[in-house]
Amino acid sequence: MVDYARPAAQPEGVSGPVDAGESRYRAPGPAALAHALGFTAQDLAANRRGQLTERQAARLRREAALQVARAVAVWAPAFLVLALLFNTSGVEGVLLALTLTGVPIGIVAVRLWPLVSDANAMCVSEAQGVAAPERWQPAFWARTAWLFRRRPGYYLRLGADRFRVPRAAYLAVEAGPCAVYFTPRARAVVSAEALDADQAV
Repeated sequence: MVDYARPAAQPEGVSGPVDAGESRYRAPGPAALAHALGFTAQDLAANRRGQLTERQAARLRREAALQVARAVAVWAPAFLVLALLFNTSGVEGVLLALTLTGVPIGIVAVRLWPLVSDANAMCVSEAQGVAAPERWQPAFWARTAWLFRRRPGYYLRLGADRFRVPRAAYLAVEAGPCAVYFTPRARAVVSAEALDADQAV
């Protein structure tokens, strides 16, 4: 019996992306994957039925709120600077500064809305296939990586489907038949499990 609630031991000395010899850092297995994605046996049972648990929904909402809070923290100093620069005509300068700094915050909020909608809908979609953990990034970022210093993200590929996952989940996934449970709009992975060959569709 896999204890999904028990945190899996994390490999020591792992920090930052590892591009070579990543097999040394892998700690595959159901418990490691459950710990990496933050789900329990009860969550997994609900996800198999196409449902999101209250605990998972709360975590998705919390993640969305944290990202908006980070955006506000980043742009708040810019607002103060611009408000001082544009304050020659009183309130108009403050409104202009609020508009300029509010746009990027609004973009973040709009981008996160599908995740919040998924959390409110409490629904989960399922994809099955042969799991293949991979490092990947869009062609544009791959061509300009030297300029923007962007490194490939961590993904779980199932045939034509590709899901972004945390690095810990990327290291925990075992290649083979797998079921991935994700939110329909934001395609955020909430749980996953290895399948026997006769279970895979």
